[in-house]
Amino acid sequence: MKNILMYKLFTKEYKTYVFSRKNHIEEGCSTRDMAEDQRIAMKNLGIKNAHIN
Repeated sequence: MKNILMYKLFTKEYKTYVFSRKNHIEEGCSTRDMAEDQRIAMKNLGIKNAHIN
């Protein structure tokens, strides 16, 4: 809940997106695979520059 309140503060000055990982991660899925999923999602949304935390 605390993080959600922080995101609300960011939305006053920035366009804010909150992503979550897949609910069911396949065995053998690496953080590199998850980063690639994130890259694809951001590309599809037209996000070219981002601060990722």
